Formats: sequence, structure tokens, C-alpha cells
Amino acid sequence: MPARNPEPARWLDHPGSVQRIINTLLGICVLLLLADAVLTRHTHFGFERWFGFYGLYGFISCVFLVRVAALMRKLLMRSEDYYEPVDDGLVGDGPIHDGPVDDECARDAPAGDATGTYGRHRGDFPGSDSDG
Repeated sequence: MPARNPEPARWLDHPGSVQRIINTLLGICVLLLLADAVLTRHTHFGFERWFGFYGLYGFISCVFLVRVAALMRKLLMRSEDYYEPVDDGLVGDGPIHDGPVDDECARDAPAGDATGTYGRHRGDFPGSDSDG
């Protein structure tokens, strides 16, 4: 059996590239923090003039959003098999019709339904009369 050619390494696969991105982002953060010390701001409140206020505010807001998302995940999370089909023995999942399979059911059936049993019929439900 011939050996498979491995996929060529991309530029983000190299540890040096990732470190370069991190260093660039840190450099931008430092430059913005230094600009905060030099630039004149027209603020409404006194605390907005604190050095690094907006960076700290953004960091705290980000942490808050991550914590809220973790709590929401616990509240809204479903089990792994939540969307699995339920095998309830019922025929199809189309509209409910009275009586046996007839021409109306066949007309409503999607193309490729070779069984002719499209849809659920009142007699197909457990505990129901098969008479309709």
C-alpha cells in the first residue's frame, strides 16, 4: 500500500508564526495604552480620565460575558441524544390522515416514497381504534 502524502504545513502550524501573532497583539495593546497617557479625552465622568480605564473596563466586561455564557450553558444544555430520532413504531412523519392509506396519502407523499405509507394514520397510534 503506498504511503499517503501528508498535508503540507501551513503558516499557522509553525510555533514561530503563532508567537509572532501574539507578540504583535501585545505590541498593539502597549501602544494603545501609551496613547491613553498622551491623548486628551473629553469625558463626562471623572473615572473616565483614569489611566487605562477603557482597557480595564473592556477586560472586566469580557470576563463578565464569558461567565454569563458559562452559566447559560448549564441552564440551556441538552443531553447528547436530545435530537436523536425516537423509535415509537409510528409510520412516517407526515400529516395525520383518517382511515387507511389511500390515493390522498399517495398524492401527498414525497417523491421516492416507495412504501405508500406516507404520514401517520389515526389507526397507527398506540391505543387507537384501527376503524378510524
